[in-house]
Amino acid sequence: MSKDKLTSAVRVVTVLTTEERSHKALCDNLERLGDPPDHFDDELSKIWYGLAELTAQSIKLEPAYRILFELFCRSYQEYQELDSQLKKEGYCYVSSSAHTDKMARKHPLFAMRCDVEKRLANLAEEFGLSPHSKSEFPMFKAADENPAAKYF
Repeated sequence: MSKDKLTSAVRVVTVLTTEERSHKALCDNLERLGDPPDHFDDELSKIWYGLAELTAQSIKLEPAYRILFELFCRSYQEYQELDSQLKKEGYCYVSSSAHTDKMARKHPLFAMRCDVEKRLANLAEEFGLSPHSKSEFPMFKAADENPAAKYF
């Protein structure tokens, strides 16, 4: 075997080994968090696994985070349900009073959804799923080079 082919083969093996190590680290991270709580239904369990996989790529998950992570999953489910309900019923409704025949008002679910959005955004940041929190992890830091600089 020539030296070039051998070097190329070593490089491929090294890349695979690095990917395998990265995959193992991700699996270990997910294992520390564990399975969803028993009281979760199927839909909430799917949310748990989906968010756990995203989160495990950003931060080291610990068993102590389970309660906060459960709140994160429940908030995500609540957001989806409120959003779906608002799409069906509309963001406004018409009411009347002694002073007016018709008055458009914001649906009360809209305020509830806004509260859940804030909670969800805060929890996402806690679990490393925001642009700001990703910038704190070395693996997500952008290069010092500004790609637009060559155009100015």
